[in-house]
Amino acid sequence: MPVRIRGQLVREGRKTGITPGIFDTRTKKVYLIADNLSNANDVILTVAHEVAGHYGLRELLGGTYTDTMNSLYGGNLAVRLRANAKIKENKKLSKQTAVEEVLAEMA
Repeated sequence: MPVRIRGQLVREGRKTGITPGIFDTRTKKVYLIADNLSNANDVILTVAHEVAGHYGLRELLGGTYTDTMNSLYGGNLAVRLRANAKIKENKKLSKQTAVEEVLAEMA
């Protein structure tokens, strides 16, 4: 995994011994962290989360990403509550990233 991506994990406050995968927004690549994947089901769920949830959202929304994430946060109580819980858990998450994580979990 590139050093830049390891740095992203740290910047985002992710726990390196727990995070199973990460989506690189710059290169649009997904990195799986083998030590954090126990079985084939973990791999499948992580790929679905990273590809459908993160890559898919960003590709689909393009230049409207930020506005859409803000709109979902403001207009959907269930998403807002779950996003707030993620922000409380990890103070480094932006509102938009927290909403994206909520949506990726639903994917």
